[in-house]
Amino acid sequence: MKVKAIVVTVFSLCAAASHAFALSSQEIATFQQGKSFIQSRNVQGYQQSLKALKGTTVAPYLEYYYVQQNLKSLPKETVLAFIERTPNTLFNASLSQDFYRYELEQKNYAFIEKSLKQTQSQFLRCIYDDAILKTRPKDFDAARFQSYWVKVATPLSSCLPVEKVWLDQYAPKTVVDQKINELIANLNMGRAKALLPYVPSDKRDYYQSMINVIDNPAGQLMTQKKYYKDSTRFYTLAVQQWGKSDSTNALKGLAFVRKNQLVTASEYTKLRNLLTVFQAGRADAVDPLGRIEAIAKNEQTDDVKISGFKLSAQAGQCKNALDYLERLSPKAKEDATWTYWQGRMHQCLGQQAKANELYQTIASQTSFYGFLAADELKQPYSVLASLVRRKADPVAPLTDANFKLGLDLMAVDERNFAHQAWFQGLRTATQPQKNSASFAAYEKGFYDLGIRAAVAARQPGALHIRYPMGYGKDVKQSAKRYGYPPELLWGLIRQESLFQPDAKSHANAYGLMQLLIPTAEKMAAKLGEKRGSLYDPVYNIRYGTAYLNDVSGVVGQHWPYILASYNAGPHKVVKWIDPPMADVALWVESIPYRETRGYVKSILENVVIYHYQAGNQKVRISDYLNRFYPQ
Repeated sequence: MKVKAIVVTVFSLCAAASHAFALSSQEIATFQQGKSFIQSRNVQGYQQSLKALKGTTVAPYLEYYYVQQNLKSLPKETVLAFIERTPNTLFNASLSQDFYRYELEQKNYAFIEKSLKQTQSQFLRCIYDDAILKTRPKDFDAARFQSYWVKVATPLSSCLPVEKVWLDQYAPKTVVDQKINELIANLNMGRAKALLPYVPSDKRDYYQSMINVIDNPAGQLMTQKKYYKDSTRFYTLAVQQWGKSDSTNALKGLAFVRKNQLVTASEYTKLRNLLTVFQAGRADAVDPLGRIEAIAKNEQTDDVKISGFKLSAQAGQCKNALDYLERLSPKAKEDATWTYWQGRMHQCLGQQAKANELYQTIASQTSFYGFLAADELKQPYSVLASLVRRKADPVAPLTDANFKLGLDLMAVDERNFAHQAWFQGLRTATQPQKNSASFAAYEKGFYDLGIRAAVAARQPGALHIRYPMGYGKDVKQSAKRYGYPPELLWGLIRQESLFQPDAKSHANAYGLMQLLIPTAEKMAAKLGEKRGSLYDPVYNIRYGTAYLNDVSGVVGQHWPYILASYNAGPHKVVKWIDPPMADVALWVESIPYRETRGYVKSILENVVIYHYQAGNQKVRISDYLNRFYPQ
């Protein structure tokens, strides 16, 4: 049975943009009620809601949900008319894709050919091509499809049926050959294997051999029946992959490929350096500094020199450590990290004047090493203090349609669409409008949007927007429970999620403090409660703070250790602190994982900034490197 055609006029985004900022509470409630009517299939109630929202930015989005739900039962002319009336909406592309995919399933080929002949969307172009191949294969534009295919690693889902025909009947073998080569080089092995049937058997055997070697270098690299001396790129890649999991045996593989001339001299040097750094960083490494020093100075890359510095500094060999730093490339020396450590090594050698000169060059930076340099000089964080005192620049009225739409969509809890609109605003709006948007978002409690707009606006004032003290009641309550400073929790939340309560990572970590479900379950059980939603700030902050306390029981109540554990896991940190390192700043810089190293430094930067915002300008970053909690 056909659903009654929509009779309420739909306003496009352009028309709706004239709506005064922002939605009223009644309009917000009407939108939510309209969605409920759609879910319960109350067409009359939905139409009344849509009529009440006429002229608002969110009206097209309510109708979108209705059309999406009834896509298979509405007349196709009605759906098409809606799509054509709303070309600039954030849902238009996905709705169009769903609509034409359904029409393809229904074998409405003539309708598809007529409607999509001029489409600029590649997704829809492939639906059009699919229809053409079903009805008029001689009119299929194979050259156009090929021009698209060579540019992508994996075609869009709508293009896969077209790709199958193209590979079977039209694809030049040389083009497929080149694509497989690229895919293997980019470690896209599954896709490369899928294309092997479309190249000659000799090429197929060759590529399968390379895939085997790279996928399983430990078992395949030194046992192949045939080797290809013109394939140094793939053998280099195999040794690199081996080194990530077993640098000790990868060195044997490196010796093998060198002996058999399967890598060039320059590739060998790069691999040798890479594996040596891996080996030197192992907790069980034998004479790690000796391994680094065995590499000729003229062959040492920056990574080797940095490893040599860390190992020398850990051994108290300040002169040797300084030599490594002074031989860094000009580009590497631009990093304040190495300016600070050059100062520390000069200080270690009794050259205080030179150390102070180096510290002074970075002491005004509001960064981990800028703060540490100021601490060495016993100087105040004057730039940070001035930022806290500085009043924000005058805010112009918010007129940008994307930002206004984003705020309206956030108000009706359409967060996915809201973020799309916001990012569009960040790409296209003027700096003054980004500044205005940051204030508007902050005032509404949309802290993540406020941070993004404030950072993009590059305005020196309004530090409270870039570093919001959001969810203050819950943060302070959880901090008090464990004797933690609330500034620490705010600093961690900013690093983990930018205060986005519905954030979800690729690793399936959720919410403000980016918790894994098993971790949250464990913390809820310890607190004697049933786990609440991790998208709810109340529960997320409670469980996240409980987890901080939990890991402190494993690694000790020392903030750098606790923060590193929150990111990498306490089982890793237990290994990294054995034996303990007296210089905690050097320990932080020596954390083996680049992500965790940056994570700890970023949070401690944030914490200092939050303390200054809270009025405590006596806090030093050194306090957090050497302080234990709770006290």
